[in-house]
Amino acid sequence: MWPNGWGVAGKRTAFWTEDTTQTKTLTMLGQQVTVEAVPVSWRWDFGDGTVKWTHSPWRKPVSLERAGFYHVYSKAERVKVTVTVRYEGRYRVGDGPWTDIDGTAEKTSPPRDVTVYRYEKYVVSEHCKRRNCLEENRANR
Repeated sequence: MWPNGWGVAGKRTAFWTEDTTQTKTLTMLGQQVTVEAVPVSWRWDFGDGTVKWTHSPWRKPVSLERAGFYHVYSKAERVKVTVTVRYEGRYRVGDGPWTDIDGTAEKTSPPRDVTVYRYEKYVVSEHCKRRNCLEENRANR
């Protein structure tokens, strides 16, 4: 995710993951068997009650403004984000043809802690800039 481990309420927080086919080769009854699990969809749980499905893992964006996949949190909070990858499988014996495996399998990531901060903008006079009124105002809240 970007920013790394945090976001700002009302602003984009970008998310992406790996698009990695899992391959396992083993020997069964004297035959080499290769099994592949191919990722086909990703279910993002952003920890604030929002869930989105995507058919792309996306990539790290060049900038947040150009992020292909992002979430905008509505308030400052601490959340736990997870992604569940859905896989379709296939196998082959030796160098034979691939055979699809019926159904799908899912794997959920460990939760990632994300802190969403509130963005505050203050307009202060030159007098306050010199006297650090911002800190005084925060102390008086």
